[in-house]
Amino acid sequence: MAQVGISTANPQGTLHVDGAKDNPSTGNPSVAQQQNDFIITKAGNVGVGTTTPSAKVEIQTGGVTGTPRPGFKLVDGNQKEGRLLMTDDNGLATWQSLTNKNITVWEMGGNTSLNLDSNNNTFSQEKGTGSILYDNLGSTNGSSSVNLPPGRYLIFITHDISGFEYGQFSLKSNNNNVFNTFYGEWLNGTAFANLTAPVNNITVWFLGSGYNPNTNYYISNYSNVNHYVKLVFFRLGE
Repeated sequence: MAQVGISTANPQGTLHVDGAKDNPSTGNPSVAQQQNDFIITKAGNVGVGTTTPSAKVEIQTGGVTGTPRPGFKLVDGNQKEGRLLMTDDNGLATWQSLTNKNITVWEMGGNTSLNLDSNNNTFSQEKGTGSILYDNLGSTNGSSSVNLPPGRYLIFITHDISGFEYGQFSLKSNNNNVFNTFYGEWLNGTAFANLTAPVNNITVWFLGSGYNPNTNYYISNYSNVNHYVKLVFFRLGE
């Protein structure tokens, strides 16, 4: 089977470009040598910075945790700091902004009683006084909950219980889980959710746990404790 090598006599795929002409004449190039390579494999995968792409397009920049290196740039006229890459129904992507045109901001506080970890691992719903701080989606305030119209949502989550808690936090829509995570002391997180019901009743749930890496992040009694949750819902599309 014919293979084409540009600046290399040792092509590793159907088309292989060795940008720096530093690959060995036999064997596989090193990770450092692959950094300047471009390849198309017999499976039709494209690799930039790697000669063994595992997807249709794979970019290896050489970045590591703490010192990442950008590897993708799209200049489509909509590019701007803080924008998200969004697609239409056909997968055609463009940069779009998160504006206040599709937002509900809801918060809840007060006292609530929550379960500790037990054999049945039963979550308990956080209850309190909820209020909508901002809305242009037509959302409504429920009983310790918020009702949202259907759509694809990016959710920003702020959550805290008085004291040093450790446990599981969960969001449910019509009693179906849409997000779950462990955390200690204070939660700032994000979630994506595809809400399909005509009305989506969002509730907050918690299960305290004594099995945690730091016993400082734990209170022994979640009965009638003060809590706070703030949820910001960005509706990304239908």
